Amino acid sequence: MYTVLMKIVIPKNVPRRMLIGLVGLTVAGLIIASTIFILLDEQNDLSEEDQITDLNETQFNEASSFNSPSIVQYNTAENCWVIYQSNVYDVSSILSELKDVNESECGTELEKLSNDSITKIAPYIVSSVIN
Repeated sequence: MYTVLMKIVIPKNVPRRMLIGLVGLTVAGLIIASTIFILLDEQNDLSEEDQITDLNETQFNEASSFNSPSIVQYNTAENCWVIYQSNVYDVSSILSELKDVNESECGTELEKLSNDSITKIAPYIVSSVIN
């Protein structure tokens, strides 16, 4: 096969040593690129617990089995959780950006939200409500 490749693809005036060196460098480059890709991909594979970085262990465990009455303890601007459409959201860090949610609604279930607020709270989902 090597001789067929040499005759079809490679010009006759290219020395074999140079060809072998170029093939070796190409293979080495592919191996290095593949290794880097695999390492970067593994760094992006976070467990669900690692993705919820703002919660301490107790809050994470509570959120995993959340029910409506337990939200009342998250009722301050610094620790503001709300329920909207059967999902629990920690909106503490964006409370000032939400035009239709104020501090008095922390720790409660919201009936209506604007489309803008729905979009803003979406990344802050903590759990679904278990009745």
